[in-house]
Amino acid sequence: MKFLYNNISLKEKDIQDYIESIKILSQKMEKGIVSESYIDPNGFLHLPEDKDALKEIKELKERLVSSNLKYVLVVGIGGSSMGAMGIYEALFGYGDIYELNRFPKIIFVETCDSEIFSKLETLIASISHPSEILVSIVTKSGKTTETIINTNLIIGLLKRFKDFSDRIVCITNRNSEVWNIAKKNKFSLLEIPEMVGGRYSIFSPAGLFPLACIGVDISALCEGAISIHKMISSDTILENYPAISAIALYLSMKGDKKIHNTFIFHPEFENIGKWYKQLMAESTGKNENIGMVPTVSIGSQDLHSIAQLYLGGPDDIVTTFIYTEKRNILHKISPDDFSKIIGDFESKSLVDVMSAIYEGTKNGYKKANRQFMEIILPDISEHSLGAFLEFKMIEIVYLAGLMKVDAFNQPDVEKYKEEVRKIMNY
Repeated sequence: MKFLYNNISLKEKDIQDYIESIKILSQKMEKGIVSESYIDPNGFLHLPEDKDALKEIKELKERLVSSNLKYVLVVGIGGSSMGAMGIYEALFGYGDIYELNRFPKIIFVETCDSEIFSKLETLIASISHPSEILVSIVTKSGKTTETIINTNLIIGLLKRFKDFSDRIVCITNRNSEVWNIAKKNKFSLLEIPEMVGGRYSIFSPAGLFPLACIGVDISALCEGAISIHKMISSDTILENYPAISAIALYLSMKGDKKIHNTFIFHPEFENIGKWYKQLMAESTGKNENIGMVPTVSIGSQDLHSIAQLYLGGPDDIVTTFIYTEKRNILHKISPDDFSKIIGDFESKSLVDVMSAIYEGTKNGYKKANRQFMEIILPDISEHSLGAFLEFKMIEIVYLAGLMKVDAFNQPDVEKYKEEVRKIMNY
């Protein structure tokens, strides 16, 4: 992974001004890495190093997954599903529409929508044997409204199978209401540690189990995450890229940059961008005087819709570009009447086109004096994705620390939930 910040107003003196704050935050995170008991919210950093949990996930996967498996239903919302969805779509899911016979697939069941559920009902009705489906119910608290309702409806559809209980896996806090119901009904159970927040849970069973079931190398995902840990304990802050990114964002929001745009030059990364949007919003949106609105853009699609705003509108946005160096598929462009419309494309590939668009976009930003950073991944693989997600979670913990807000709570989210409970009378 490369992290470049030479196109943002960040001097070495600016970094040195925050070295003591970063050092204190790093020490807390280092304790989290080795915290096998998960007694601190920073314990999320131990998840990719938790060999016992990884072994339990793999053993359950081996017991429940056969060559018959077609669909893994992940019933969850927000932090319970967004990380897994981002990784799935980056590796497989974005192209599902073109791969009708590739199985198993993950279907994410999130909000309560009757039209979507009608289609899911039809799909479940087409299943001839319970081994074709596996349901992963993910709710940290065990009380998430949408997840509980969708679980109720899906289990109702599966009751036509005599042994349906063997196809249900509940992933939740120990002794939550869902945990106790699962034990009563003999559903399989995996634990999310109590102190690990939902948006930081991608390397817990919440994210790793469904991904393992469709063949994702979850060991490589965890190894990628672990590779970032050495940055936290680096002797020099200049090698601690998540901290530098956090300082750059903090100084930007203290100035006139109130929007952080994650501009991703891979459409299959869109849900990873949405995962990060939740991570930043819920972790840092707690200070009325200082804050930043996270947005996500996809290249090159959004260059044709909002580039005018980015390059010619108010200079209140700081951008982080996400790109990969290596793509495995090189589709060559043949010279014909159409290709000649825009120039000589003989021997050029689609990768060459996107590389030119990416470089042209950066040059446009430079000429317009718009600030940006870059994260360049070596490829789209489990290891690279694991490294990227861990980088971003660490970055946000640093950023929240600099803002003097709690990175791990979300007290205001409860306001709308309380109103929902009043309306639904529970």
